[in-house]
Amino acid sequence: MCRLIGNSGLGPKLNNIGSVLSETGWFATNQWTLEIIFHNRMMQYDCLTTNYSQSTAVYIPFYIGLDIARYLWEYDISTRDSLTSDLIHWLRARPEWAARGGKDHFLVLGRTTWDFQRTIDEDRHWGGKFLTLPESKNMTIVMIEACLWSENEFAIPYPTYFHPLRESEVVLWQEKVRSMKRKWLFSFVGARRPVQERRVNIQDVLLGYSEEQVREMREEVIRMIPRLVYKDPRNKSESFQDAFDVAVDGVIKRIREN
Repeated sequence: MCRLIGNSGLGPKLNNIGSVLSETGWFATNQWTLEIIFHNRMMQYDCLTTNYSQSTAVYIPFYIGLDIARYLWEYDISTRDSLTSDLIHWLRARPEWAARGGKDHFLVLGRTTWDFQRTIDEDRHWGGKFLTLPESKNMTIVMIEACLWSENEFAIPYPTYFHPLRESEVVLWQEKVRSMKRKWLFSFVGARRPVQERRVNIQDVLLGYSEEQVREMREEVIRMIPRLVYKDPRNKSESFQDAFDVAVDGVIKRIREN
């Protein structure tokens, strides 16, 4: 695991074999290391304060996803819930928690919501129970996959392999992607499709888009790249907005409105 969390959670650097990637900003990032990446970015945040009276939001730097990952298989529920229980007891004893009951606190989870939604205290049931606790309901929770019907959970992007150090690296990658000729699709993600009698022909749906519509959609995806990746947390000077900035802005906006 130590190899995977190096470089501030980004993992080992990738070699640009065959010139497939751009020259810099690429790492073999593990999909479950978001908590570490987010924490390291937070340590570079311009508006940090240790004075609660001057704060808008309280960030909880607890790696709950990495903790539960150690015990998801073949461990009893007391082991799975141990550190979560300690965290809740510690938070409730803090004056910052008492001020608003945790409604101005937020936490990042580096795993999916279903790893924390256990409702039955029996060893045979999956995961931990953090997200079922009343204290967690008061917080704002951001994670890689959220529960659609939970009002306090919000999904943010999975960590990708691309972590640009400067804005020029983003522009270079956008230009490279824009110039690529893609003859095959290896994956497809889309909105709801019209389904009749539970049958739909994906090829017919895709071929129904004009070349101009395809160009517009592709350009929109390329434009969104900076907001879908996490910057290298070791550079504080760059000002372009990435997935971390979008997430923090959303958390602060929600807390102010509540």
